[in-house]
Amino acid sequence: MVMKPIYEQRKISANFRCTYFSKEKVRMEPVEPQHPLGDGRTTELLPINIFLNDEIRKNVGVSKVGDVKEFTLDIQILAGYEMGPMDS
Repeated sequence: MVMKPIYEQRKISANFRCTYFSKEKVRMEPVEPQHPLGDGRTTELLPINIFLNDEIRKNVGVSKVGDVKEFTLDIQILAGYEMGPMDS
């Protein structure tokens, strides 16, 4: 028997602050690095680097360092483990 991970899919909304903006790239850092999942657990949010093309630039809009934007993220979290057969 082998332990196999069980993953859950979640959708979360979190605020990120712009710490760098140029024509080619924007860097967003979480305002609160620990995000509550609503069941007593938390997940750690990491900075996001977005490399801009024309379409993404239109969606992100003009940002300045210090601006805060809300992002909705699809995340996958480790919920636990289950016993499974050994792979052969």
